Amino acid sequence: MTRNILFIVNPVSGSGSGRRLPDLLRHIPAYAAITYEVRFTSCTGHAAAIATAATHNRQFSHIIAVGGDGTVNEVGSALIGSDVPLGIIPLGSGNGLARHLGISRCVDRALLQILDSVETPIDVLNVNGRYSLNAVGFGFDAEVARIFAGMNTRGFLAYAIATARSWFHYTDRHYTFHVGDCTWEEDRCLIVTLANGSQYGYNFRIVPSASLLDGQAELCIIKRPAFHQLPCCIYRALTHGLHSLPGVSVIPCNEVTITGDFAIGHLDGEPCRFESPVRAHVIPGALRMLVPYSTAHM
Repeated sequence: MTRNILFIVNPVSGSGSGRRLPDLLRHIPAYAAITYEVRFTSCTGHAAAIATAATHNRQFSHIIAVGGDGTVNEVGSALIGSDVPLGIIPLGSGNGLARHLGISRCVDRALLQILDSVETPIDVLNVNGRYSLNAVGFGFDAEVARIFAGMNTRGFLAYAIATARSWFHYTDRHYTFHVGDCTWEEDRCLIVTLANGSQYGYNFRIVPSASLLDGQAELCIIKRPAFHQLPCCIYRALTHGLHSLPGVSVIPCNEVTITGDFAIGHLDGEPCRFESPVRAHVIPGALRMLVPYSTAHM
């Protein structure tokens, strides 16, 4: 198949490193024989508009999102249901979906992975009519995303600062859940997440067993741990063992209805608002994804 690749680039991602993509492509010999085009975004929503127009014109064989999780969500949402696969060059802070897929954070390496990849249909979450490729949350994690989005700096340290600020003022919530034939209530919920992929980013794995190929999501409910338990919780999250802690429940589901306080939420790491009730369901194999051959699991 002849490749004609469109790179949709957020120029401010990666401290502006996205602007250097055309120069990087010109210096990679493997791209000398590839037809490609680079288009830069100018505002929120522009990446989705570019991707939508490109799929309608049927000019490109592959579309690559170059940026953070928000750019990936915009482009991926526009490609759902089409036969054009999505690739990722991660330039954001968390890069949760890219990490799950085994995509390198080194731009040169990720560009080569694009050319050495397989197309795989992955599941997508529909949450009150909006799409999530990786994870959607309604609790403490969403508050962290809100504070992080308003900070002038990026990176792990900024994310840690946002987490610390949120810890001391976030109030635990009460929710009602409906999955299949079961309805139940939960008090003192710190985190309520629907995980399609396994992690938020920075290798912080919220549900290590989550798969993009199994036709279901993992509903993860976490109660607030005592302060002295935090080091253990962080260690478990980084070593794939968070699900085994007391106060953590993981419920596989293909659809769920949640009623409660959704004053703040996040969609693939981007802060947003949801109206109660939240109704979510999995759309199996809705998005064609370029996945490196070396990826261990999905």
